[in-house]
Amino acid sequence: MKKFIKKLLRESLRIPSDIELDNNYDYRSINYMDLELIEVGSYGDDIIYLGVKLPNEPTSNDGIVLDIKTEDGLYMIINILMAYNLQGLGLGYKIYKKFIEEFGHAFSNFSKRVNDKEVVAIWGKLENEPDFETYKTSNGELCVFASNPDKELIINKFINMYG
Repeated sequence: MKKFIKKLLRESLRIPSDIELDNNYDYRSINYMDLELIEVGSYGDDIIYLGVKLPNEPTSNDGIVLDIKTEDGLYMIINILMAYNLQGLGLGYKIYKKFIEEFGHAFSNFSKRVNDKEVVAIWGKLENEPDFETYKTSNGELCVFASNPDKELIINKFINMYG
């Protein structure tokens, strides 16, 4: 009963579960294109809960919590929480890439960043991706998938709102 209550509490608070890694699998070698983002719920109109399915797993990984918050009805802010043993494997960056390619863009509001070290490193890598365009103002950063059909609208609104 205790494990069941802990599981429900973790799910309602959106806390990643401690998981056992498959020692025979190289998590660092995962290609971001092999990740699958699965909608698992929402909170109100501005937060979407996504699961992340890794290529070696049958369902989304309980050790990864991916929440997307919309800001100003347009900009999507990525919030990733990972079990300790999944951290440092390059999965955060790959999840960002997969999200931006699939949904068209991501936004990072400087005043709302929590993990500055990790987030700064991820955004630094995104700046060097040929299929992504990044824009920075004093208030935040925007990364747009280059072939996003709404790219110009998103960029112009970003500059007008946060420039």
